[in-house]
Amino acid sequence: MASVVSPGILTNLKIRASYGVLGDDRANNYQWIAGYNYPGPGAVINGSYVGGIAPQGIPNLQLTWMQSKTLNIGTDFDMFNGLIGGSFDYFVRNRTGIPYIPSAQVPGTAGFSINQANLNSDRTSGVEVVLTHHNVYRKVAYNISGNIGISRVRNIYFEQTRASSQYDQYKNAIGGRYANIWWGYLYGGQYSSYNQIYNSSVNTGGGNQSVVPGDYYYQDINHDGVIDAKDQVPLATRDIPIVNFGATVSASWNNFDISVLLQGATDYHIQLAEQLAQPLMYNRSALVEFMDRWHTADPNANMFNPNTTWTAGNYPTSSSPPADGSKAVQNATYLRVKTLEVGYSLPRKLLNKAGHPEFAGLCQQLQSRDAYRG
Repeated sequence: MASVVSPGILTNLKIRASYGVLGDDRANNYQWIAGYNYPGPGAVINGSYVGGIAPQGIPNLQLTWMQSKTLNIGTDFDMFNGLIGGSFDYFVRNRTGIPYIPSAQVPGTAGFSINQANLNSDRTSGVEVVLTHHNVYRKVAYNISGNIGISRVRNIYFEQTRASSQYDQYKNAIGGRYANIWWGYLYGGQYSSYNQIYNSSVNTGGGNQSVVPGDYYYQDINHDGVIDAKDQVPLATRDIPIVNFGATVSASWNNFDISVLLQGATDYHIQLAEQLAQPLMYNRSALVEFMDRWHTADPNANMFNPNTTWTAGNYPTSSSPPADGSKAVQNATYLRVKTLEVGYSLPRKLLNKAGHPEFAGLCQQLQSRDAYRG
């Protein structure tokens, strides 16, 4: 390597790979033998209730552990005599034989329950990158390390009944798709007057009889004049962040040292609920921000009277439905200072007297910056 790249440029380079197969016995117990559940459904016989038993289902003699096959390929490197370093990893985990009830293969009229079988499979793949920098500037020694990881889960096969239509396949298929996809309505805007409501070509339910100015409306994707589940589209990802990142910064000078740990995530979404989504939930109080809402200029006026004067606001009136779909889904990207540690090491001549080499202070969860409202 020295004849190709100078050691002063590329100090260290290591390429590594690993592969392994792991079993997981996550299936329910005793599905490979015949048995009964007691007590089961009973009956009243001669005026007395008699408990019964229920079969556990047809034994599955082929049920076995699911398998996880994991491949990792990576490299570690150091450059400029350790001034810059890092690592890169690509990983993929294929799981096969995930236990699941084969309800799509046996009709409900069969008259017996079904045990699990090794049916489903999925794949988790991603990359992780770590970069480091070490240096000494005058008397200050410092270290900077940053990392980012990206991973997703894709359902390779998922046991489902056959789709009843092309739309059913589009909306409800799980196999062959990424997990944690958030479906919902696309936000259209807010009604500003009764004239807009009366002239609307879209029925949000009940002929829009309960709709008032300030209410949200959503896009009619299939142009059938009705807002229903057929207008839902993929909006975002949910439940688990796709991207996680962090950084560690530390420095020392004379006997003092400091270390800061940052942590964050992105490509992750949430939806606020209950008191954070609408006022007077459970007949309780409301957040101050909901005071900026649509309301009648006269509190005693009939809100369903087309001649009633309204005062515009950011939120609908208190009795209207809360936000849904893309209006409610929020970017949950965050960055927080997870820990901050400051220390002081006693001089050697004082160690014997003090009995402890260092004083340190640790603070956790100091600050957080979030992209979502709440």
